[in-house]
Amino acid sequence: MGRVWLAARSACLRASSEVPRPLHAGERLGITVTIGVVAYEEGQGVSEWINAADSKLYRGKQSGKNQVVW
Repeated sequence: MGRVWLAARSACLRASSEVPRPLHAGERLGITVTIGVVAYEEGQGVSEWINAADSKLYRGKQSGKNQVVW
């Protein structure tokens, strides 16, 4: 998977979450999604990779939520 594919897919996932979902008795639930994306680099440990993505995720949440952060 290349960076372009990851960028497009994560943007689609985030955008699809913005559509209000029906719940019960006419009520709707609005959901937002923040995604932290980090490309895996050769030789990088799994924990290091996950921590980097987690850092991007929290950066996105702190700067307004509902976004994809690289």
